[in-house]
Amino acid sequence: MYMQLGGKTVHITNRMKDGTIRESMDGYVVPVNETTLPAYHLIAQACIEKMEEEAKKKEK
Repeated sequence: MYMQLGGKTVHITNRMKDGTIRESMDGYVVPVNETTLPAYHLIAQACIEKMEEEAKKKEK
C-alpha cells in the first residue's frame, strides 16, 4: 500500500507473524492484548489530536 505522509510517498508492508504479506489490513481485526495495547493507545491518541486540530480549525 502506498500513502502520502508528510509530503512524501511511503510504501507500507503489512507482514503478518506467520510471514504472509497483506496488501491491506482492511477487514483484519488486531486482537487487543498485552502486546497490542500500546499500539491501540498510540492510535487513539493520534485520533484525538487530529479531532482536536480539526475542531480548532472550525472555530476560526
